[in-house]
Amino acid sequence: MIILKVGGSAISNKITGESHISEVADILCEELPKDEKLIIVVGAGYIGHKIAKENLLFKIDNNQNKWALLRYKVNENAQYLIGKLIDAGYAPIEMSTSSLLKLNNNSIESFDYKLVESYANLGFIPVLHSDAPINISGGISILSGDVIASELALKLNADLLIFGTDVDGIINKQKLISKISKSDAMKIEYWDNKDLTGGMKNKIIEVKRLKNTAIRIINIRKKGMLSNAIKRLEVGTFIE
Repeated sequence: MIILKVGGSAISNKITGESHISEVADILCEELPKDEKLIIVVGAGYIGHKIAKENLLFKIDNNQNKWALLRYKVNENAQYLIGKLIDAGYAPIEMSTSSLLKLNNNSIESFDYKLVESYANLGFIPVLHSDAPINISGGISILSGDVIASELALKLNADLLIFGTDVDGIINKQKLISKISKSDAMKIEYWDNKDLTGGMKNKIIEVKRLKNTAIRIINIRKKGMLSNAIKRLEVGTFIE
C-alpha cells in the first residue's frame, strides 16, 4: 500500500496563487503505477489557505457560508486530479474526509479507514483531501492533509508514504538531506512559508508515530521523482 500526499505547495504557490495543478496532474498520469494499491490525499493549496486566513476559519464561528466555500474550493483541486486520472485510464474515486472521520479538539476521534481500504482492495484509488470535519468538542475544524495521510499510513500499515511537495526534500543550509532520522529532522529550523497547517515541520511531527512505513519527501513537480520514489530508489529525503 502506497499513500501519496499531493501537497498544496505543489499544486499552487501559496504566496502568489500561481497554479501548478495541471503539470502535477500530468506527472501523476505518467508516473503512477497501475499495479499497486494506492491512496491519494490532496492538500488545500493557495485558495484553501487564502479563504481560511482571510475569514479566520480555525474553528466554527457561525460563518457557515465561508466554511462551505472553503470546502468547495479545496474539493475542486481533488476533482481536477480525479478527472485527469480517469482520462488516463486510472480508477480514482472521491472519498469525503468529513464523512469518514470526526475530530476531538486537535486529534482524530474516529476514522472509517477500513472503508477507504475496501475501495483500494477493489482496485480503485481512493482520493481524499484536506477538509473541515465535525469536531465533537465544538463545531468543525480544519484538518491537514498531512494528518490524514499519516493516519492512513499508520492504520493501514502502508509500505510507503510519499509527501509530494515543491522542493526536492528536506533542505538544510541550502543542501538536500538524502537521509535523516525522525529525531534529527525535528531539530532542523524550517523555513516559515506561513502555511496554515504547519508546512514541512508538521510533516515531521506527523510521521514520528510511524514505525513500519518508509517515508519520502520529494519534489512532485520534477519529472521522474515520483516514479523513482515508488520504485524505492534513492530520491528526495528518506526519513528513517
